[in-house]
Amino acid sequence: MGALTQDDIVKHCRSRLARFKIPKQIFFTDVLPRNATNKLQRHQLKKWIEERNG
Repeated sequence: MGALTQDDIVKHCRSRLARFKIPKQIFFTDVLPRNATNKLQRHQLKKWIEERNG
């Protein structure tokens, strides 16, 4: 079995979710930005996504 791809995720979602619930963008990353209390730093994540989209 190979690595998970964006197409695999979209196919899975299309077979199980309503059309409006299917994600428009999918990003892969090894780590998520977290603070000292291990909470997700959403503003940094949003900035990272905006930089990737250009």
